[in-house]
Amino acid sequence: MAKQYTGEKINVYFEPKRCVHAAECVRGLGKVFDVDQRPWVQPDNASVEDVIKVIERCPSGALTYESPLYERETHGQTRVIYGDDGEIFMYGDFDLVYNGEMMHLNRAILTSDVSNTDNPPFYSKSFSKQGDKAQFYKKIQDEENDN
Repeated sequence: MAKQYTGEKINVYFEPKRCVHAAECVRGLGKVFDVDQRPWVQPDNASVEDVIKVIERCPSGALTYESPLYERETHGQTRVIYGDDGEIFMYGDFDLVYNGEMMHLNRAILTSDVSNTDNPPFYSKSFSKQGDKAQFYKKIQDEENDN
């Protein structure tokens, strides 16, 4: 279940079980995403535009946002990439059905080995322990932004 962090112009949602600790948020906007502060997400500490840019770099989709000033994140096409360790990277606008539950997502890292995760079907291993796969995923996002 996602936790909501309410700001004046934007609400940020964080779903911890989907987080792969790529740290795009902390590196990208430390004054908003500071793990040493409580609450660790402070949406009003930067412009809405900057908060959105950083949230959209979250490779797992653990961070999302809602703002009356801006439309929800959308993508021109959906991309699916199979990673070196069996991860399935999805980036786009898609519906995922798992165990009869439909979820509308725009980013996700999935696994086909649902027995090896505490949050199936989402990939739950930390990228920080496996090299910087977040950079690989960021490349996908950058390619789409160029199109």
